[in-house]
Amino acid sequence: MKNKMTTLAVFALFTTGSIFGLNRMMNGNGSSKNILDQQGRFFSFRDNDIYYSVKGKGEPLLLVHDILPQASGYEWEKVRRKLEKTNKVYIVDLPGCGRSEKPWITYTSFYFTEFLHEFIAKVIKEPAIVIASGASAFPTILADKMYPEDMKKLILVNPERLSVSEQTPDTVHKVIKNILHCPIYGSFVYNIEMSEGNLGNLFREVYFYRKSKVDGRMVGAYCEAAHRRGEGGRHLLASLRGRYLNSNVRYALGSLTNLCLIMSRDRKGSYIISKEYEKAAQKIETTQISGSKMLPQLETPEKLAEVISIFL
Repeated sequence: MKNKMTTLAVFALFTTGSIFGLNRMMNGNGSSKNILDQQGRFFSFRDNDIYYSVKGKGEPLLLVHDILPQASGYEWEKVRRKLEKTNKVYIVDLPGCGRSEKPWITYTSFYFTEFLHEFIAKVIKEPAIVIASGASAFPTILADKMYPEDMKKLILVNPERLSVSEQTPDTVHKVIKNILHCPIYGSFVYNIEMSEGNLGNLFREVYFYRKSKVDGRMVGAYCEAAHRRGEGGRHLLASLRGRYLNSNVRYALGSLTNLCLIMSRDRKGSYIISKEYEKAAQKIETTQISGSKMLPQLETPEKLAEVISIFL
C-alpha cells in the first residue's frame, strides 16, 4: 500500500510538473507574436492599468470590443481608420483582456459598467457615442441606464440574445469557474482553448461568414491578446463560463431612447435577436448588414463603418 501511494504521488508530481512546463511554453508562444500595437496609453481603474488608444478629432466615439479573454481593441482597428476622419475615436482593451491588466477577480456586468463610467468621466471627460460589440452590450446598456449623462448614443453590434442575460450561475457553472481559477490545471485548460489552432477554428466556424477571409494575422492577434500579461485571462473566462457576467437588462432597455442596433444578416438567429431588442426597447433604430457573422468589424469593415456613419 505504501509503495502504491508513493508511486501515485510521484506520478502526480511528474504530471503536474509537465503541465506546468507546457503552460509556460504555450503562454510564451502566444504572447510573443508582437502583432498588437503597443503605442497607446494607460488608465488606472481600481489599481489596474487599462490600455487604450485615441486618434482623430471631433465628437468623441468609444469603441468597446466583445468581452472575451482573446478579444481586444484590435477588432476595431479597421473600422477606426474610417471613423477617425470625422471623430475622436477611443479604443480600449477592457480589464482582463489584451494589453490591459488581468486581475484575479470575479468579473461581472456591473464591474464593466463601472469601468465604462469611469473611463468616460475621467479620460473622455464629455458625453460620448459608444459602440459595443457582442457580450459588451449588457454592461453598456446598464451604463447607459445608470449614467445617462455619459452617452449621447449607444450602438450595439451583434449583441447576445436577451435570454442569455437572464441565465444565472448554478452549481455546475460554479464548479467550472473554480476549476478555471486553478493556477496549473485551470491554466492548462485555458491555454488549450486559447491556442492558435482552436482560435483559428473559432474564426472559421463561428466568427466569420467566409472562411477564405480568415488570415493568420487575425488569429495571431487574438492568440496574443489571450496570452498578454500571462495566463490571467483565465479569470475572465472563469467568470464567463460561470455565468457571472450575465445581468438582466430588459428593464434597462425599456427606458433607453438613444439606442441603435446593427446585426449581421448571415449570423444565425439575427432576426430573432433583433425582434427581442425591438420588443424590449422603448425606442430603437435597427439595421442589418450582409456578408459577415459575428465580427463585421473585421470581415466587412467598410460596410460596418458606413452604417455607423449613418447612425452618427
